[in-house]
Amino acid sequence: MIARLDQFLAATAPLAAQAESVPEGLPGQIATMLRDRIQAGEFKPGDPLKAAPLASAFGCSRGPVREALRRLEREKLVTIAPRIGAVVAQMDAEALAAHFRLRAEVGALFVRLAAERMLRPPALVAAIQEGADVLADVAADETAHVGDYIRARRRLTELIATLAAAPYVSELSQELEREVAVLWAPMNSVGRRRRSASGWRKIARAIAAGDPDAAESEGRRMVLESLDEVRRMKEMV
Repeated sequence: MIARLDQFLAATAPLAAQAESVPEGLPGQIATMLRDRIQAGEFKPGDPLKAAPLASAFGCSRGPVREALRRLEREKLVTIAPRIGAVVAQMDAEALAAHFRLRAEVGALFVRLAAERMLRPPALVAAIQEGADVLADVAADETAHVGDYIRARRRLTELIATLAAAPYVSELSQELEREVAVLWAPMNSVGRRRRSASGWRKIARAIAAGDPDAAESEGRRMVLESLDEVRRMKEMV
């Protein structure tokens, strides 16, 4: 399964590159790695992120690490306070609900724009459909690491962003998703991954069929369903 994922990532790299922003440099690369580790549950809400040990782990000076932490602070994924330093952020219930409602509307617009696009390169549309299939396969594999699912899902959204050709909406959608990276690990059950992958398959089919209403509806439903799951999860704590 992972071999298929790696092959898919390699084959679609040129298409996904069209949606990528300018190179981030070392601080951006460190921020991405820290974000991925937060998503994977290696760092949990409230955990400290000390510059010195992180710099040692990444083999660099403290400067790029501090800049990476400031970037994550701007994403609301980290909080930085005097005499305390950086810690993984926590969201209260009210902020969480507002965030997910906004994300639902932006995400719905994101996939709708892809489905509406008149210029539809067949190779790109086929890659989006294959990406949804690969994501479903990874979700069904109980031995797959959360990082594998994140890689597959990230590539699928990059391909959709290439087709949508709406950089501002695409970046806003990704920014809103990054802000709740701390919720990925607690929600990363096999059942949850399978439900999410099923939704992305529906979106991919709607995009391929040029059905913006179906893509928008499913995109919104998926995010609001996630909000309901987060609420239930927090009630159990």
